[in-house]
Amino acid sequence: MARIIADFPLILVQVIIFTVIMYFMTNLDRDVSKFFIYALFVYVSTINITALYRMLAALSPTIDDAVRFSGTALNLLIIYTGYAIPKPVLISQKIWFGWLYYVNPITYSFEAVLTNEFYKRNLPCASEQLVPQGPGVQPQYQGCAISGATVGSSSVSGDQYLAASYG
Repeated sequence: MARIIADFPLILVQVIIFTVIMYFMTNLDRDVSKFFIYALFVYVSTINITALYRMLAALSPTIDDAVRFSGTALNLLIIYTGYAIPKPVLISQKIWFGWLYYVNPITYSFEAVLTNEFYKRNLPCASEQLVPQGPGVQPQYQGCAISGATVGSSSVSGDQYLAASYG
């Protein structure tokens, strides 16, 4: 218990350094509230993964086994977040592993960060993303090739994108 409590400030320092660099390097939305929500979920995910690693180390007979289990567990958690295998496919078609989606702590952080980033955001469509293209095509019949787009619109709202892509 003392080790866990001692980890809170250390992990906080690591997360602050990581989030400041990563948030601005990836050009996420420059909003103070969005930044702190992002930092909160990175912090909570880091605490969760640290606890998972400690649990696997306690259950493993040797450090070698613990490292193998931890690497495998992290790969499974990342695969079943709903990004590599989309959430609708995972829930409706791959039901034998769909339950991993619901018990995965990274899933909830991933969804929260996505929702945080795309909330009240408008995604403009580049001219090469408008379909159909060609001579004589009228703009009211073109649509953007981004998930969630509607016909006649040259942009997609972040909410529509999330609903179409991640359910």
